[in-house]
Amino acid sequence: MTNQDGELLDAAGGDRARARILGQLLQHIARNSPDERLREMASDVVDGRISLAEAVGSAYYGEAIAKQAAGFATWYDSLSETERREQAEAGAAEIAKVRDEIDRNVSAERRDSTP
Repeated sequence: MTNQDGELLDAAGGDRARARILGQLLQHIARNSPDERLREMASDVVDGRISLAEAVGSAYYGEAIAKQAAGFATWYDSLSETERREQAEAGAAEIAKVRDEIDRNVSAERRDSTP
């Protein structure tokens, strides 16, 4: 496990599925964000140049994060209760899918390492 993996696991409250998704989201932001600062921040975290805590606590990145969070809040506020529930269910389903994948990989590793 790398330092970044441990940090993401801590940020995800010890949930390996959420930590993996967080890592995937950072990679997505690094490649696709229209905001140069967010791309830089995500790349720096993914590549281990800065910690996630340093990035989130940075005034330089904080402004870009706040702007993106405000856009998300506006979008979320525009959803109906049904749409919010659907989004929550889709998120929960994705987490469950990743959790199942992790569990299968762990089981396979145990089988492979058993003499």
